[in-house]
Amino acid sequence: MNKRGSILEKPAVFKVKQKTVSIIGLGNSFMGDDALGPYIIEYLRENYETMVKPVAEPLNINIKLMDASQDPILAGAVIAEGNPVILIDAAEMNLPPGEYRLLKIPDIRKNIDLRAVSTHGFNIVQVLDMADEFGYSEFVKILAVQLGSIHYGDAISKNVLINLNKIIKEILKEVREINEKENTYS
Repeated sequence: MNKRGSILEKPAVFKVKQKTVSIIGLGNSFMGDDALGPYIIEYLRENYETMVKPVAEPLNINIKLMDASQDPILAGAVIAEGNPVILIDAAEMNLPPGEYRLLKIPDIRKNIDLRAVSTHGFNIVQVLDMADEFGYSEFVKILAVQLGSIHYGDAISKNVLINLNKIIKEILKEVREINEKENTYS
């Protein structure tokens, strides 16, 4: 006991762990539309104060922005943390270039041509397998954007860039929905 007759020397403080949502860009920065994942991550970093922070702060969540173009295995390590993950990657979905879909893992095999060769040494099948192996497939979504041009040295095509704002809004909307879903079940 202290001098005032209290058992506690100082008030107990319970720190609540802040939720984390990881947004990971996949792709090859030198292959046209396949560079979209890393491009979006860089864009969000450059515009953090005006685009990401206004979403993260009111929700009291941490948003990790990660470019995994140089080390795609990083996506698997982040998935293993067990927090929600949104992967951004160009894909072959037989849609017009620039069209996009936000897919849960069960929908990926139905919507993406998984036979397509990856331009960055890592493909969606490997992401699926890792998420399933870790038991975290319910926490992973992929924002897949239909690619148009994937020639070495090409810039991202106009057909893809024209949807950039819509794609970013979709990503940030998904962050909000992830937060709402977690609050519903916690």
